[in-house]
Amino acid sequence: MAREWTEKQIDAIKADKGEILVSASAGSGKTSVMIERLVRLIVAGVDVDNVLCLTYTKAASNEMKERLQKALLSALNDAKSEKIRARLLNQIDKLPFSSITTIDSFCNKIVKKYFEKSCLPSNFVLATPEDANALKYASANAVLERMGESDDEEYFRLIDFLGKKRKTDSVLQIMMGIYDFLYSLPDPME
Repeated sequence: MAREWTEKQIDAIKADKGEILVSASAGSGKTSVMIERLVRLIVAGVDVDNVLCLTYTKAASNEMKERLQKALLSALNDAKSEKIRARLLNQIDKLPFSSITTIDSFCNKIVKKYFEKSCLPSNFVLATPEDANALKYASANAVLERMGESDDEEYFRLIDFLGKKRKTDSVLQIMMGIYDFLYSLPDPME
């Protein structure tokens, strides 16, 4: 059974000029649209080495590669000529090394490649999610401590209302919950 695409999905799949950005809510078919687009481009002669497809999570980039491989294998089975079959096999072999990756992995690769043009040392490392979380909590805690040294009545009312015995632990947890929620939104700064 063939999938039925919306008009906007068809536009994204068939866009031939320049870069495109596919942004939509969860479950709207972004990955399916991208897979369809990528298969169409690869069959038409675009090399997977020349594709940049960025996701937010490793799980999403792995899913994208798996689904693209499955779709390319399907295209391989449907291929009419030996030339197209050979090309698709070659592209499937290259897929694990493609730039279908997370934004942070791609940026890490670029900075490592051109570190001499940045202010970073060549041996810099990306923070692990655990390290990033610890830094986030330490920063928020430092802000709360600084506020605690001030004479800001509103701050102390907040601590008295949310905290226990003027302890900031529960306030910190609430702040981090709000932060995490906001950054789960498509545009957290609005």
